[in-house]
Amino acid sequence: MKEGPLDPPQNDPTRRAKKWVSRVIIMTDNGRIEGNVHGYPTMRLTDMLNSNTQFIPVTDAVLFELYGDKEFSSAKFLSLNKNIIRIVMEFED
Repeated sequence: MKEGPLDPPQNDPTRRAKKWVSRVIIMTDNGRIEGNVHGYPTMRLTDMLNSNTQFIPVTDAVLFELYGDKEFSSAKFLSLNKNIIRIVMEFED
């Protein structure tokens, strides 16, 4: 799609859709993930988990061993398959 003379450039942050960010703890069979999930204003975290998409984006993710607090990996972005999620908890403010 070609930009018109009044359209902001493609890399302009004002072109991005507004989203909420929620800090979460995600438990899987193999470990714990702490990170941020992002969603559209009309969507709750529950809606995202129940949607037809198979993966959810997690940013600033830290992966921990299942038992204990030993960190074994981290990633600025990961795409998490919802089939491996057992529990999701939002951090309290």
